[in-house]
Amino acid sequence: MSSVESTPTPTASAAVDAVAQWFAALHADLEGMNRDIEAILSSASDPTADVARLAKAGRDGIKDRVRVLLGERPRVNGAGLIFSRSARGEGKGVTEWWVRDGDGDVTRYQFGVNPGGQRFYDYETLEWFTVSFTTGRPWLTGPYIDYLGVEEYIVTATVRAEVHGRAVGVTGLDMTVAELERELLPLLRLARRPSALLNAHGGVLVSSTSSFAPGDLVTAPPAGFLRLPIPALDATLSLLVADAPADAR
Repeated sequence: MSSVESTPTPTASAAVDAVAQWFAALHADLEGMNRDIEAILSSASDPTADVARLAKAGRDGIKDRVRVLLGERPRVNGAGLIFSRSARGEGKGVTEWWVRDGDGDVTRYQFGVNPGGQRFYDYETLEWFTVSFTTGRPWLTGPYIDYLGVEEYIVTATVRAEVHGRAVGVTGLDMTVAELERELLPLLRLARRPSALLNAHGGVLVSSTSSFAPGDLVTAPPAGFLRLPIPALDATLSLLVADAPADAR
């Protein structure tokens, strides 16, 4: 992924700016929810509380705050706080994840958090958890099939959650790839040429051309394409854009 366009066309720049603004707004909403959840947990507990007690004490507050986020962002599938088992000091996971129900409200999603269980969801080994939790950086993971999780083809945005000065897990939100496409395809089309949004690993998130599908891995820009960094999420995203409009290729 070494070829980066230094002087993008005005239309390509417009697409880059629009995508950057969209992710900046998404991240701001996620950070806002995270700060509120941290405050909820801090006020409902003391510094000696383990994450199981934190989760129980903050459950109603987390639910209410997730409800607000999902109301503001109708394309978000679910959100909440996933706690670190290491912060708890034992193997069983602790999750406060809320998804839309069929009645216009939210319901708590039940993951397999028992390491001895048949459907154990070992989330602390997954990218969406490990990067934000260990580095403190905001992160976007996907697209991926969340096997043993919500069982959808999704992308996940996460930030680290800290309570009483210690990292306790990650706050995140999920969107299905289909919903992400509905949000971002109009922005990619501002480039007026074939384009694809890539994640930090070169994986395709959204594409305006049949040449690339979500989940495809682009290790280097193919002939006729250039890569533009997206100034959002620590510049881990990029836009792969054709060097000429489709009708001129």
